Amino acid sequence: MKICFIGRMVSKFTKRDFDILAKEHEMLLIDSDDYAGTSTMTQILAIVKAVRRSDLVFSWFAGKYSAIAVVCCKLFNKKSVIVAGGYDVVYRPDINYGAFISARGRLNSTIALEHADFVVSISKSNQRELLEKLTPKKNVLIYNGVPVDEFYGGNKKESMILTVGEVSKSNWKRKGLDNFVAMAEYFHENKFKGKFVICGQIQGNMIRKVSSINLPNLKFTGWVPDSELLRYYQRAKIYLQLSRHEGFGISVAEAMLCECIPIVSDQGALPELIGECGIVAPECVNLPLKATTIKYVLNDKIHADFDLIARSRIIYNFSLKKREEELLKLLRYMA
Repeated sequence: MKICFIGRMVSKFTKRDFDILAKEHEMLLIDSDDYAGTSTMTQILAIVKAVRRSDLVFSWFAGKYSAIAVVCCKLFNKKSVIVAGGYDVVYRPDINYGAFISARGRLNSTIALEHADFVVSISKSNQRELLEKLTPKKNVLIYNGVPVDEFYGGNKKESMILTVGEVSKSNWKRKGLDNFVAMAEYFHENKFKGKFVICGQIQGNMIRKVSSINLPNLKFTGWVPDSELLRYYQRAKIYLQLSRHEGFGISVAEAMLCECIPIVSDQGALPELIGECGIVAPECVNLPLKATTIKYVLNDKIHADFDLIARSRIIYNFSLKKREEELLKLLRYMA
């Protein structure tokens, strides 16, 4: 088949799906970043042209581009698949997050997700949020996947607590970066051992905020290349993700492959991702109790093979190979 692929290639999970589909299909790409700053008419014309030349449209997230593409698929009798990646099925006004907090976002998601031939959910949590709001024609759960051979443990773990994510205004609360900083501050004030590291590009509107945080046990690395990120994963003993919402949790899975012990909030797909191979710290639990849990893990008061069990869980349940098999099987069914 000839597939029109819609998604931001800067996102590694999006790029991975593109590469998977390209193994068996001819690909046409509509990268929304290429059309930033152009008129809506220019965007519509580009999508119309791509859809007409394709047999099927595969979109990541149900945004404006996906909604336009699904309408075009109806007009030209083409097939469509949309990956509901998280934001597009979320209503969280408390953290100003989710397509459903605005009329335009709700409209785009509704058009795209209710009229696509197939909607792919990336976790059970993500699927639940979708089905609470909309009724897609067909829905299938295909977990996000991680290239397991690219992430592996190092020689020695340090008393490092790591989190990974872009430092942006929207992520500050959603990914719990504020909670992470508060934990570092608590450790510093109580003279607890442990180095906290946030890996991720710092957006311009957050530079002043980050500069104002002066904690000797906390480091913002800014953007780092994949090779350096791997080294951080390998050195960190704990991967701490205190998000208020997660559609899946790619970075958590990567960290577990590198034998980090995950400590996560009870929000979104995080408990589903780590299963019994980590620690869930409910959002309602106070800071001192969470800190005690982290100290407990840092002091090796946990099963000696816990980190290896965490790695095995990702390999068995969330490998990129498994996602590849299921995605290609879906498209063969639709051909």
